[in-house]
Amino acid sequence: MDKENFVRLRKEEILRGFEAFDRVFKKSKHIKTNFLSGYIIAEKISLKESNSPLKIKNIKVGFVVSKKMFRKANERNRIKRLLKESYRLNRDIYLKGYSDLYISLILGVNIESETTNEVRDINKLFIINSEMVILLNEIKSYLDTKTNINNEIRTDISD
Repeated sequence: MDKENFVRLRKEEILRGFEAFDRVFKKSKHIKTNFLSGYIIAEKISLKESNSPLKIKNIKVGFVVSKKMFRKANERNRIKRLLKESYRLNRDIYLKGYSDLYISLILGVNIESETTNEVRDINKLFIINSEMVILLNEIKSYLDTKTNINNEIRTDISD
């Protein structure tokens, strides 16, 4: 792995803009764990789009934390920083090898019962990291089924 992967999330990897977030929230597959929630869209990249300079990275990720769960902005920002760090540490393990798919992913906090222990615990990196591993593993299995469906369609057409 090159050194750049360990430094930061690059600008091209961040999902930006209201329309992009709105599209993902409306048309996505929703995957949950105890603390985290993920919304994912995986689309096939055509040959024309794969050579486009606009599609530098095929995985774009956004991070959201609800104001309803965390009233203070400094708490929301801290949790977003922890989510970014956890994603950065685990992305190469779980999301490598999907170059034929354009993936939009939104990761956020999912605490349904707002007990103080859960809110206090979510501020710890090791809890977010363990939940991120579970979530990315479920996303990987979803992407594997998505690519297997596309491969089966290709073999049926070629036969």
